[in-house]
Amino acid sequence: MSLFDVVLKNFLKRPTAVEQVAKDVSHAPAPEVIARTTAAQQKLDAIVEQAKAQHGLSRALLDQYAPAMTETKRAVDGARKTAGSAGALHPFYYSSGLVGDPRLPRSMQVELSNHGKAAEKAIDIAGRVEQHLDRADGLLFKAGSTELRSVGLSLDTGGLREARAEHRRLTEAHDEFNSQARNNYGHIFGDNARIYETPKD
Repeated sequence: MSLFDVVLKNFLKRPTAVEQVAKDVSHAPAPEVIARTTAAQQKLDAIVEQAKAQHGLSRALLDQYAPAMTETKRAVDGARKTAGSAGALHPFYYSSGLVGDPRLPRSMQVELSNHGKAAEKAIDIAGRVEQHLDRADGLLFKAGSTELRSVGLSLDTGGLREARAEHRRLTEAHDEFNSQARNNYGHIFGDNARIYETPKD
């Protein structure tokens, strides 16, 4: 009996786990998750592009930055809560043939596929949010002796402090996502369960 056969047999013996995955992926439509996270990311994109054009983050841009970070974090957190567990399992289902296995209901296969893609999108956006924070820090350091000093800003005040706090919370939320996925589904697939990590470019 192959490793896949063993895993599949163990999985199919756990109807409560199947029901839980189906329940997890039924909370929010994948297009809604993608639209919400993409819209939030676009706001951050616009702010960072303005900062690049100005060679630094002005007070006005900092005032926009923290709310945009908060909105993005909420969108990403929401996507993880509604599609996280299915997203963590999605690559294993897909690569192992479970998505096409007749022993799983077609409706569940479709839901797992759709929500897995939504979770992938949300986690990719989370990684890009972290990159934006790094880029913004770089812009602030670069402009620290001119624009920012002239308006009385420092690296530890105002919107940047709030944005950094959001960055920490986003990282903690990502760690919690991985932990929950392992705790909830690791016993089904063991070392074969693929848990997403934040993209690092």
